[in-house]
Amino acid sequence: MIIKSLKCKGAVEIVLQGKLNFEAVHDLGPKIKGEIMEHSSMVYGFNLQKLDFIDSSGLSFLLRLNDELLADKKKVYFFGANQGVQNIIKISRLEKYMTLIDPFIFYNQHPPVE
Repeated sequence: MIIKSLKCKGAVEIVLQGKLNFEAVHDLGPKIKGEIMEHSSMVYGFNLQKLDFIDSSGLSFLLRLNDELLADKKKVYFFGANQGVQNIIKISRLEKYMTLIDPFIFYNQHPPVE
C-alpha cells in the first residue's frame, strides 16, 4: 500500500494506491495518522482512484478513520473509487456512513496547491 498526501486549498488530499487489505491496514494506520498530524487540516479528501482492491479489513479501517476524524470535527470525503471498490462499499452499505463525492466536486472546492 502506497500513500501520499497533497496540499489543496483548504484541505489535504490523501491518495491511497494498491491493495487495502488485512496486511496493508497494519502498516497504513500509523502512516495516515502521521500525515493527518503533519498537515493538521479541517478537511481531508481520500482519493481512492488508484486503490485496486479493498477487503473487509480495509473497509473497517476507512470507517474507523472516518469516525475518528468526524469526532475531531473534521470534514472527510472519499472519492474516485473504481467500480469494484464502489461495489464493495455499496454491498457493505457503508455509503450511509461515509461521504462519497465526485472528484470534480472535491477539486472544484479544493484545488491542488502548487
